[in-house]
Amino acid sequence: AWCLWETFCAVKLSKERGVKLIIALPPGQEQALRRGVGEDMSAVLDALVRIQAEKAEAFNPTDRDNIFEAIGRDVGFAQLNHAVKDQLRDWYIETVARLAREALDAGDADTAFHLASTLRDFGALEASLQCFSYCLALYRAAAAAAG
Repeated sequence: AWCLWETFCAVKLSKERGVKLIIALPPGQEQALRRGVGEDMSAVLDALVRIQAEKAEAFNPTDRDNIFEAIGRDVGFAQLNHAVKDQLRDWYIETVARLAREALDAGDADTAFHLASTLRDFGALEASLQCFSYCLALYRAAAAAAG
């Protein structure tokens, strides 16, 4: 429930002061994300659909009750769930776009193409188009070098 409280505060402050929720992953988890992106996009979509803040738990039941009461008084669970989904979707798109840029910088057009497809599937059309264009340039350069 404490993660829920932090998310609730970030969502509330995003409306009042433009605060943005930032999600950080340890290096090992980032590598797992890099490997898994696009392999099973349905898992990501399922995770986004299943967000239900009202099912959060806390070690201390009083903490949970107080957090739930504050959420109920303010934005409510439906709005919080929607905001969390939006924030996670935005984070995912930003992360995939960054991974695609890294793949392009490394000359890995296949990985970048896969990531661009994921961006497209999530509706980040401008970012996916740019990535696809760079992939095409890399593929053309490789074909020209191969003769």
